[in-house]
Amino acid sequence: MPRYTDVTLARWMFKSESRFYVFVLLFMNGKQRNDLLGVTDAMYRDPKAAEKWRDSVHYFLLIAAPGKDLTRRMIKDAKEVLEKLYEDITYVD
Repeated sequence: MPRYTDVTLARWMFKSESRFYVFVLLFMNGKQRNDLLGVTDAMYRDPKAAEKWRDSVHYFLLIAAPGKDLTRRMIKDAKEVLEKLYEDITYVD
């Protein structure tokens, strides 16, 4: 039987990548959220890598289609959480 990662299983459960990212950004936090979003230690050292990651996640939020279980407000809130996370990753003392 093949081994599946938490990320593989989590993505399989959603209708789209967009819905996956909205859920993870709004309803998860900490290490588990970062793992599911693909945040790596390298992103904390390399702002370009963090920007590339942020842009790829943001793309899926831009194409998210509101529906009965995904509102415009949820998409907007997910974008705000993504930006805050990006700021935390790229913060320099």
